[in-house]
Amino acid sequence: MTRLVAIDSVAPISERILADAAATLGQMPCCMGRYFTSPTTSGSAEYHRKLEAPIFAAHQVRVLPIARQTNHVGGAFSYGKQDGQANAADIVASFGHDYLLANCPRVSLFLDVEGSGLSHLSREYYCGWLEGLKLSGDVQILPCCYGIPGDSRTWEALRGQECHGVWLSHPYVDAWVEQHEPVQWAPSMLAPYAGEHDIVAWQYRFGTNDHLWDASIINPALADATEFLQTLPVPSGEI
Repeated sequence: MTRLVAIDSVAPISERILADAAATLGQMPCCMGRYFTSPTTSGSAEYHRKLEAPIFAAHQVRVLPIARQTNHVGGAFSYGKQDGQANAADIVASFGHDYLLANCPRVSLFLDVEGSGLSHLSREYYCGWLEGLKLSGDVQILPCCYGIPGDSRTWEALRGQECHGVWLSHPYVDAWVEQHEPVQWAPSMLAPYAGEHDIVAWQYRFGTNDHLWDASIINPALADATEFLQTLPVPSGEI
């Protein structure tokens, strides 16, 4: 079965990052995670349309959207709704309403939950976030969640809620993973996740000083990985 790999980075996409990832992983990544907070949020971690869209488009690499309000996610309904609305507005503004409707009318968005400190999901926040995402108009934002397998508080908060997939992070030690690429899907690394929602990806390596990106594998057991990938937009390249 073909291995589908994704990368993500706090640095914008670049020819250097793509070339390094392709050489290290043995293949071009199918998508790259970038952050979407609000239309007015700046900083290198945020997706920058003018800078990044031409490179994504030239290589036909998809954008994997991440909602990064990490220390808000344990909060109240009102905070979740406010964040969700801002996240959705950022995605629509970044890709263009008409472009999304024509090419990617359903967009997956992963809520970043780190599973430590303030970053454990509350049911109230998540319900508010769902309400906020619905304010995106006729572009449908599909709620998903990023987290660690052992964060039982988060997975319990998600129980019974709409969620189109989880992305689990349990990386190998840097030295080991460097020697064993191409790494294959390892179900044992997903324990003790006990949530009810499907796992769509596993983050198995973190970036280092030599590699400015993290890497993940798309779940090879997905009935249709193409369907999931089609919810990740390829920018038009027009700025």
